[in-house]
Amino acid sequence: EVHCLAPRSSKTQTRLLHEKQSWGELHILETKYFQWSDSWENIQAQTLLKKWLRELQPELCHCHHLSGLPLAFHRLLPQGCKLIITLHDYAIPCARGQMYHREHRICDSNNPENCHSCLQPFLARKGAILRRLEQARELLFRADHLLSPSLDLSLRIQRLYPQLKISIIDLPVFDHVSPSKTKDSTFIFVGSIIPTKGLDLLLKAILRFPKENTPSLKIIGFSAQYPTWKNYQQHCQKLASLSPSINWLGEKEHHECLEEMATAKCLVIPPIWPE
Repeated sequence: EVHCLAPRSSKTQTRLLHEKQSWGELHILETKYFQWSDSWENIQAQTLLKKWLRELQPELCHCHHLSGLPLAFHRLLPQGCKLIITLHDYAIPCARGQMYHREHRICDSNNPENCHSCLQPFLARKGAILRRLEQARELLFRADHLLSPSLDLSLRIQRLYPQLKISIIDLPVFDHVSPSKTKDSTFIFVGSIIPTKGLDLLLKAILRFPKENTPSLKIIGFSAQYPTWKNYQQHCQKLASLSPSINWLGEKEHHECLEEMATAKCLVIPPIWPE
């Protein structure tokens, strides 16, 4: 019996929706955010989830990603429920998600002073930051098992919490999309259109090729407002428009991404990304 819980932002109210699927049941937590801290500490959401979990009585809970769900989620689980957490990224110990300071440097400490200087545009109160750090620590040490798909991610988390034991796992490689016989794209970028993904670096590198030898590049991704570079997507699109070899595809569904990736020889991940 499989149940999947996923958050979704709502403009109207906080509620829990239930949808039957072929594999089990999907539960969508629609949450109305009044302020940024509601994304990890939301009394309305916690009340709904606690009632649902008491009725469900799960034996095992696997958290793949807690973004948009309460950090205190583990406190809502019924007694005896095992908890496994996959460290998808740095979003548990870091409120901004990537242990990457807003001054564009890799961060390896999550103490209140350092976090306050980074989070001040969003969260001015030090008390809220300290509470979030305590919740993150409590959650990580409550887990029965911690998994990481990345050695770097595991090592950086263990620098913050040396006592934690984290297992490295290999991500499965999906081969249900057959590669195209004719490679119509040399390179492809798939990801968020934000400065820390380094897409602008990739575009500038492509534009340095001689026109007659410029490799083709497809760009798939969605944009989010970035506090220190609000027009980042527009900047990248302007760079992309300078070469006919660059094809900006924008946001795509998961299966569409796989199909486009199958046409490429190389998936490019610019090196600015800390993971």
